[in-house]
Amino acid sequence: MDTLYPAKVEYCIRPTDSSQTIINDFVNTRDRNYTFEELAAMNVSAYDILFWSASMDLAEQYQSYINQLNTSLLSDHIFFNCTQPWFGSHCQYSFSFDETQSILEFDSNLSRIKYTCYILLECNRGGPDLCLDWREICDGRIDCLNDGVDEASCFQLEINECNINEYRCHNGLCISEFFWKVDLWASECLDYSDTWNRVPCPSVNLASDLFFCEENTCPPGQTKFSCGDGECVEDFDQCQNERHLLLLKSLSIQGNLSYHCWLSMVCLTKIIPQVDDILCEEFVQSSDILIYFNSCERIIAFPIYPVLFGHVRFLYSFKNLSQINIKSALIPDYICYDERLCDFLVPAFRYESYTCRHYYQMGLKTNIEYHSWKAIIDSIKTYFHGCDTTYDNQNHPRHPSLYLCQNSSKYISKHRILDNIIDCYLKDDERDLVLSCSISDPHRFQCPNEVQCRSPIFSLDSCPSSEKKISTIDDIFFSQICDGTVDIFPQLINGQNHTDETNCEHWPCSNLYTRCDRLWHCPNGEDEEDCWQSNCSRHFLHCISPYNYTSICLPANQVRNGIIDCLGGLDELHWCQIANYYNGITYRFACLNGITCIEPWALSDCSFNDDETFCSARCDEWANDKYNEIQTILNHIGTLRRPSFTLETSHVYSSIENKMANHIAASTVKSLDETNDIQLELQDSTLLSPCTRGLFVSHWLANAEFSFLCVCPPNYYGPMCQYQNQRVSLTLTVLATTQEKIYGILIKLITEDNDREEINSYEQIIYISKSGCRQIFNMYLLYSTRPKDPSKNYSIHIDAYDKTSLQYLSSWYFKIPFQFLPVNRLALELTLRSNEIVSGNCCSFTCQQGTCMKYNNEDKCFCRCQPGWFGTRCDIFIYSNDCSADSIYVGNVRNRSICICPLERFGLRCLLKHSCPLNYCHHNGNSMGPDVKTTNQN
Repeated sequence: MDTLYPAKVEYCIRPTDSSQTIINDFVNTRDRNYTFEELAAMNVSAYDILFWSASMDLAEQYQSYINQLNTSLLSDHIFFNCTQPWFGSHCQYSFSFDETQSILEFDSNLSRIKYTCYILLECNRGGPDLCLDWREICDGRIDCLNDGVDEASCFQLEINECNINEYRCHNGLCISEFFWKVDLWASECLDYSDTWNRVPCPSVNLASDLFFCEENTCPPGQTKFSCGDGECVEDFDQCQNERHLLLLKSLSIQGNLSYHCWLSMVCLTKIIPQVDDILCEEFVQSSDILIYFNSCERIIAFPIYPVLFGHVRFLYSFKNLSQINIKSALIPDYICYDERLCDFLVPAFRYESYTCRHYYQMGLKTNIEYHSWKAIIDSIKTYFHGCDTTYDNQNHPRHPSLYLCQNSSKYISKHRILDNIIDCYLKDDERDLVLSCSISDPHRFQCPNEVQCRSPIFSLDSCPSSEKKISTIDDIFFSQICDGTVDIFPQLINGQNHTDETNCEHWPCSNLYTRCDRLWHCPNGEDEEDCWQSNCSRHFLHCISPYNYTSICLPANQVRNGIIDCLGGLDELHWCQIANYYNGITYRFACLNGITCIEPWALSDCSFNDDETFCSARCDEWANDKYNEIQTILNHIGTLRRPSFTLETSHVYSSIENKMANHIAASTVKSLDETNDIQLELQDSTLLSPCTRGLFVSHWLANAEFSFLCVCPPNYYGPMCQYQNQRVSLTLTVLATTQEKIYGILIKLITEDNDREEINSYEQIIYISKSGCRQIFNMYLLYSTRPKDPSKNYSIHIDAYDKTSLQYLSSWYFKIPFQFLPVNRLALELTLRSNEIVSGNCCSFTCQQGTCMKYNNEDKCFCRCQPGWFGTRCDIFIYSNDCSADSIYVGNVRNRSICICPLERFGLRCLLKHSCPLNYCHHNGNSMGPDVKTTNQN
C-alpha cells in the first residue's frame, strides 16, 4: 500500500539505564584483521570496507586516516573482515543462530515476557501483573487507581483549539490540514480520528511499519481496552497477545476474602474458568460450592479492584444458593461508582465508602442468563458514558470552547457535539442541532435537507439514504467539476446559488481529462466509446446483475438514475466515491440497500448479503483460480480512479517517469538480491524471539562462549525491548515552489532550558523537489534523558539548506504541546520558497556571534549562530568540529558534530564520498548515493 509512508528505523542496544555499556574485551582470532596502515598500503578505500559490513563510524575513521596519513594517530586501528553472517567492530554480532543454540539460553524467565509496559509514570493498576500501556494515558478512562494519574492533565486537550490551517483530532491534538485530506488509510491523528478505514497491523513485527502500527491509540468513542500492541478490543474480550488475561488475573486477586469465599466468587462470576487446577464448571456443580459460598460475609466487594473505568465496583449481599442460577454469571446486587465523576446518578445505597445503585437500576435483570463476565460488563457500560473521565474537569473555569451537559457538571469540548459518540448522560450532545452548525470548524459537513452539521469523524456513509455529504470546504478536484455530483455546499453569488455543478451545460463531458478512463462521465457513455473491447453495444454498460449474478448490458437511461442495477453499484458509482489528495477519486462496493459502502476486497457487511451470496455460487470457479466475470467487476471497482490532475498523471510526463523508473529498477536488482539473505535471516531471528518488540541478536563473547541481545527500535528500550519509550513521532511533508532544487533539511528536538537550547536528537532528510513532490517522511526524535524533564519545555527546530550550494534558506519553529503525553505526535507541513532567507531586527536581545532571523511559520525571531557558537544569544562557545572541510558544522549532540554534507558526500561527518563514475549524470545533473533520504542521531 503505497500511501503508508515508510520510515527508516534504527535498531540499537537500548538499556534500561542509559549509563550501561557493553564492553567487548575479547580477542577475535577467527576473522582476518588489518590495521588502517595495512589497508591503505593495499589501496583499500573507505567505500570498500563499508561494503564489507564495516560500520559507518569505522569507515569514516578510516577515511580520516587516509586524509591525514602523515599526521594521523589511527594507523594501528584495526578493521575485522567479518565472516558472514557476523558483523560489528569485532564481528561479535549475528542475526543467525546455530542449530544447537536455544533462545531459551538467553534467560528462561525473561524469555516469557510477551507484553510491553510504560513504566515512566507510577501507576497502580491493581496487582503486580498488569502494567500501564502508553495508549492508556488520556484515553478517556481512568486506569491508574492512584488518583487517576493517567488522566490527570488530560482536560487541557479538551479545551485546545487548532489554527485555521490545521485539522483538530477528536482528542484535541492538531495536525496540518494537508494530512486530513491526503489519505484515508494512514492516520496522523494519535486517535485515528482523521481516517475512517483502519487497516489491521500484520502479526510479524519486523514486516510492519512502526508508525502505521505503533503510533496510535484506540479510536474515539469506543472505550476499548488496549492490548498494548496497537490492537483494541471490547472490555474483557480477547487480545491476540493475551494481555486481557492479565486484566482478568488482577480482578481475580483474593485480597482479604477467605479462600473458600474467594474460590466460590471467582467461579460463580465466571471471571476465569479455572482456579488452582479446579475447573469452575465442575466446582459449581459439586456440593462444595454451598459450603464455600456460605463462608462469605453478609456484604462483600468483589472483585477487590474496580471492574470498569477505574471506579466502578460490585457489591454482593448474602443469599441462599437456591436463589442463584449457576448457569448464569452471578450478577452483583449493587453497582457502585465515584460520585465525583458521576454526579447525575442518584445513589440508592451507601455502604462504608461506597456509593451504589441497585443492579436493576443499571440494566441488569434476574430473568436473563449472562453466560460470561463480559456480558455483565457490556450490560452496564453505557450507564457510565456521561461520567467525567478525569478529576481535573471541575478545576477549569468555564471556557468558551466547552459545552455543559444537561443535568450534570460535566464539561466537554463543543467539538464533541454531533460526533456520533454519546458523552452526556441525557445524550444532549447528540441532539443540539443548532449548536452543531455554530461551531468554528470548517471540516464539519451538512447532509442535504438537514439543519445539523456533523463532525468530520462521521463516516462517509453517514448521510441518510443515497444522499451525499456536502463539504463546507471549497477544495475539490478539477475532475469533480460538472461530474453530476454536488460536492460543494451552495454559495450565493450575484443572487444565485452556485455549486460545482452550476452551468454545466457548457462543459463537454467527453474531454481530455475524461476520455477512456473506464468511467462514464457522459450520460450515454460516449467518453468511453471505442476505448475498450466490450460485449455490449454503444450506450450500454456492461456489468453483473446483483440478483442472478449474470452478465447484463444496462441501457444508458438506467445509469445514474438512483437505482442500483449492477453488482457493487457500478451504475451508481457516485454513491460510494471517495476523494483524497494522493489517490484522487476512488470507488467502493455499493450494497443493494443504497446506504452501505464497503471495500471491494473486504466484502462482509451488506445487510442484504449481496456482497457474499455470489461467493458460494462461484466457489468452484474461484477454486480453479479462474477469473470469472464477478471477479473482473470487483477488481474493476477496486481499481477505478480519477487521479488528481498533476504533471505526474499526464500521459507524456508519466511515460517519461516510467522509463526512468524501469531503468533505475533494472540497475538495482543486483543490489536487492544481495540483501535478500540478510532480510531472511532477520525474519528468522524474530520467529521465536524473546525480544517483545526488537530483533534477536547472537552475541559472541569469547571462543565458544555466546550470549544473546535484543536490539530495539526507538520506541522501545530495555534488555527485552519490553519498555515503551517517550518520544516525538514526527510526520513531515514538504512543498517546494522550485522544482529544480535539492534541499537538505535538519530537524532538531530542542530543550528550551534558559539560554543553552540543548539538542536532544536530530534527523536529516534530503528532499528532491522534482521527484518527491509532497513526499512524506516519518521519523522518531528521542529525549536526551529518560524520563524527559517535566519541568522543561521542548520544541522542534527545522532548518533548510540548498543541498547543492549549502546555502542556508529558512527555519521553522514548532512548540511541542502537552508535555504530560508519553508520545507527542506531530504532523507538519513545510513550504520551501526559492532562495528564501528571512532576516530581521525583531530580536529582543543582541545576537553575540550570530544573525537575528525570523521563523518562516511563526511571528518569532531567533539568533542563527556562527559555527562553534550556540545558545539563544550565540554566546556559548563549544567548538568540537570534526566535519569534513567542504561541509557545514551546525551543532553538537552528545559530543558528536552535526554536519550538513554536500551532495557528493555522506556519513555523520561527511567524510565518505559516493562512488558514482565521473560524468555519470549528463546535462548538469547531480549524482547521489543509494541512501540519501535520512541521517539521524537518536
